[in-house]
Amino acid sequence: MTFRASLRIMRADLSDEPGIECEVPAFSDGQGRHSPREAIHAAVEYGCQVVDALPAANPSGVAGVNTQG
Repeated sequence: MTFRASLRIMRADLSDEPGIECEVPAFSDGQGRHSPREAIHAAVEYGCQVVDALPAANPSGVAGVNTQG
């Protein structure tokens, strides 16, 4: 059994909005991880990369985030 995780990005003050779902590159080849913990770790690691790439002052939230991987 393998596990996958996805990443959903949204502004904290707009949590009722659906946000943007991003594919985690670690799973783009169709492969999963051997445990839920490993899958979540891969998604969180990618999430950190996405957040670090956002402009420091982005008042519009996550607009412009490349969701294609």
